[in-house]
Amino acid sequence: MAAVVVAAPVVQATKANLFLKCAHLPDMDIASKTDAQITVWIQDARGKRSLGKTEVVKDSLNPVFSKSIQVRPSLVPHLPLAFPV
Repeated sequence: MAAVVVAAPVVQATKANLFLKCAHLPDMDIASKTDAQITVWIQDARGKRSLGKTEVVKDSLNPVFSKSIQVRPSLVPHLPLAFPV
């Protein structure tokens, strides 16, 4: 089964918080389970740039990240976001 990243935006007037979790990540570590972290990237007229990253969740193939990524609400529906894990 392929890895899945779920983003649940919580939108307020001046900011949107992306709360992220993954499911079915491949086990990439030899001695333990995967240590996952997500960096959120955006591509716009200024080029590719990072909007933020989550904390590292150790030894989990289905991590739920407690740190949210803040973005401007106007970015959410209009620009493609990338979520490399």
